[in-house]
Amino acid sequence: METEQKLRVLAKIASKLNTAGIVWDVGASLLLYLHGITDEFHDIDLMVRQEDADDAAEILDRLGTRSVPKAPDPKY
Repeated sequence: METEQKLRVLAKIASKLNTAGIVWDVGASLLLYLHGITDEFHDIDLMVRQEDADDAAEILDRLGTRSVPKAPDPKY
């Protein structure tokens, strides 16, 4: 997926979360990208408040399909 398409996805997610009053933020390589520290990002890492987690999950479930997490990389 190209950067512009990923940013459109982020905008759609942000709109839904904001409308629901969910406090959220981005992290990892997307945060670095938005601050001009890196030229690319591969995925969208979102953080929400613990008390908003269930509502955020419901919104995200309506927007797409959950993927099966990969086995954790041992270097992390």
